[in-house]
Amino acid sequence: MDAPLVTVGMDGSVGAFRALDAAAAEAHVRGARLEVVYCVRDADEAGPVLRAARARVARRLPRLPVTVRAQDGDPAEVLARRSRSCALTVVGSRGRTGLPGLPPHLVGRRLAARTQGPLLVVRGRGGLSARAAGPRRVLMGLECDDDAEAVLFAFEEAQLWQAPLHVLQTWTYRPPSPEAAGSRSGPPPADAAERPGPSSPAPADRPAPPRAVRPGPEARASAARTRPCGGLITATGNAGLIVVAAHRGGHPWTGRQLGPVTDVLLRQSLCPVVVVPVPGT
Repeated sequence: MDAPLVTVGMDGSVGAFRALDAAAAEAHVRGARLEVVYCVRDADEAGPVLRAARARVARRLPRLPVTVRAQDGDPAEVLARRSRSCALTVVGSRGRTGLPGLPPHLVGRRLAARTQGPLLVVRGRGGLSARAAGPRRVLMGLECDDDAEAVLFAFEEAQLWQAPLHVLQTWTYRPPSPEAAGSRSGPPPADAAERPGPSSPAPADRPAPPRAVRPGPEARASAARTRPCGGLITATGNAGLIVVAAHRGGHPWTGRQLGPVTDVLLRQSLCPVVVVPVPGT
């Protein structure tokens, strides 16, 4: 049986080499093969970059199996197709699109809207040195029951890195109706939208921490009454990686749109982001 495959998109940029480091580290802990893909029209241009990528991995992880591939085509489409057979696809947060007229950061976001498997977008702290320095907690941003695949990925990632796992469920503050508020009028206190406190009980259907299902790394779950993304962005400042499910609408190749939480995390997260597609989207 073939070892699992981790694929990383390469374009020669600094961000792409950081993504290469992260992909190599992820392949190493998984016992996986690493594939480096450079989408470029001129194969001669790809040669030096791919040789540099192979040499960089060989210096750091000499036993890791590595293949390199130059391929013509839109990077988002090429990597989305390859993601079907990958344990993980990795890109930088500001890679080149390879297409005229598109800003650099769109590759990761366009790929997140199309990927058929887990996608790691390396932003904030990332790379081999950051992950190898020691376990940092894995954060799971939970939205609804459809996020089961993302929760499973987050728990397995925490096991691989022997890191603590924090499942954070957030929901939006809704001010009480006039009837419920009685004679009270005016907006809620300024900090009400961000204050979990005893007066903000967790939803009754909040899932139990993964530890209740199977033994493994330190795990805990919590809920916070917060703006839709504010609590998650703040939490990424002290995380090694955040996992979120991709809630998508539209057609996979002609106009899929990311949900607001995923979109904001890909633009503002302070640590690398893993996007796990929801089955059927």
